[in-house]
Amino acid sequence: MKSVFFVSISCGQLAALSPRWYCPRPVLSRRYVSPVLLGTVVVIATSGLVYELIAGALASYVLGDSVLQFSLVIGLYLFAMGIGSYLSRYRSTS
Repeated sequence: MKSVFFVSISCGQLAALSPRWYCPRPVLSRRYVSPVLLGTVVVIATSGLVYELIAGALASYVLGDSVLQFSLVIGLYLFAMGIGSYLSRYRSTS
């Protein structure tokens, strides 16, 4: 039986071991992140949670069995986020 060990090594350590190793720099530094962008993300995330709560409450009022309805709503939201994440790889960056 073969054992496999994973070693955590930083990009700088690899560059020291081999001069051919390329360490990509981050595309966007922390100091360039716009406060407007961060605020927009907070507003969108909060509204998504509120919509999820409203959809779960409305479904439990109309259809009953609140545990099942909230579970379905949360599952559908997570499924939709997974589909969106999967499809985002096909979106062009330009």
